Amino acid sequence: MTIRIAKKAAMNPSASPLLTDLYQINMIQAYLDHGDTKMAVFEFFARTLPKRRGSLIAAGVEQALDFLENLRFSAAEIAWLESTGRSKKNLLDYLDEFRFGGDVHAMPEGSNFDQHFAPNRATFLMGALFADSSLDFAPFRRGFF
Repeated sequence: MTIRIAKKAAMNPSASPLLTDLYQINMIQAYLDHGDTKMAVFEFFARTLPKRRGSLIAAGVEQALDFLENLRFSAAEIAWLESTGRSKKNLLDYLDEFRFGGDVHAMPEGSNFDQHFAPNRATFLMGALFADSSLDFAPFRRGFF
């Protein structure tokens, strides 16, 4: 099967939601197949400050929020998923309509961790549906920002 994709629908390699583990896509498929609409909460936190560091600065918050706000699957990305034969129609339809609908609470950009630091206290917290959070949180786990 050959799929031809118009140039205007090309993938953006720096911000593609496909820059995730196949596991995340498979989990979304499982959530959809089982009708799972529970909420999930993910947190970023520092257990301790690095040695020889008295503080840390919160950076990348604006980029993270921009990523979430603009997270979309292009026609090319959906066509690629379809071409693999791994994705069912319900997943492809879900991804075609996907928009982040969760909540985010974060330290303000440029905040000094000494002013807010407490071991194991969240510095970035995101709540979303399980299926949504499988996509949304993946770039954060791999240090995208």
